[in-house]
Amino acid sequence: MTASTSPRRLGEHHPGTAGATRIAQGAFAVVYAGHFLLHLGRLLIPRDYRGLVSMALFVVLFCLGCFGFRRRLARAARQIAARRRRAALILLAGLIGALAAETAGYWLSDLLLRVTGLSGAALQNDDGVLRISNMLPPLLFVAVAGVLGPFVEELFFRQLLIELIERYSRARVAVLVSGTLFGAMHMSAFTLSETLNVIGYVVFGIACGVLYVASGRNLWYPVILHVLVDLSAFAPLLLQWVLQSGPAAPEPLV
Repeated sequence: MTASTSPRRLGEHHPGTAGATRIAQGAFAVVYAGHFLLHLGRLLIPRDYRGLVSMALFVVLFCLGCFGFRRRLARAARQIAARRRRAALILLAGLIGALAAETAGYWLSDLLLRVTGLSGAALQNDDGVLRISNMLPPLLFVAVAGVLGPFVEELFFRQLLIELIERYSRARVAVLVSGTLFGAMHMSAFTLSETLNVIGYVVFGIACGVLYVASGRNLWYPVILHVLVDLSAFAPLLLQWVLQSGPAAPEPLV
């Protein structure tokens, strides 16, 4: 049997597999855009359950994304594995640049909130994340929100959205639009306080887009960057859980 007719290669191009792949890709795009970007879930899901539904959808979308884009993801992983030192340098440069840009974005956001008299106004999305973290076991919450969530978001906003916009415009425009929509996705209402509060998210989204394009459109770079940033934000929650789940102090003898 030749390599071109091996069972593995036959399976890769089997009509049933190709159809399932396209269905998974389409379902991923439609479900994410509908629930997270357009917030259509607010029309159907009671407020108290929206957070849990979002966490469940992250798991579903992660599975759909891994299956639907498995070949491209595997190819990108092989590229990183083949040039590990170069990959580490790119990721380090991306991390430093993204953190610097995000810090500047949050500084600008804070400044504008003060100037407009809205200082102290919290982003409703952040309050929602805090509520969800209190409803789920810490490890489960961090695994979904800190690992699966960033993967799903980067797959949609960077790989899918940037490359869709690039069909009609330049890469820089695609990066800016993708980053702006990434920030807007974290808004709960089109108010001035919400708009100013998401500046940091917009800047971070643009930084991830720049890293994606500059790395030759390798999705794993912005995914790893996003995961590291989110896990650092959840570190206090994990530390609190570790301290609380440690060995109980011995009871005093009477």
